[in-house]
Amino acid sequence: MKGENPYDNYKPVVPDGVFLKPGTDEFDQMEAEGLKELSKLGFVLIAGGLGERLGYTESVKINLPLSLMD
Repeated sequence: MKGENPYDNYKPVVPDGVFLKPGTDEFDQMEAEGLKELSKLGFVLIAGGLGERLGYTESVKINLPLSLMD
């Protein structure tokens, strides 16, 4: 609905992480795994504006529907 924040029911949290020290076997293993997936990585930079030129007038562009490709 217009005027409502769709994220009101969410609370931001900092996820638990792992510190990988460069030069260790664990680091090298994780880096190798990550490099295998690199060809599937993509970034989208959303420029300013509301998205009228895209024909999207329901909300801001960050709310554009997305689809993931396998």
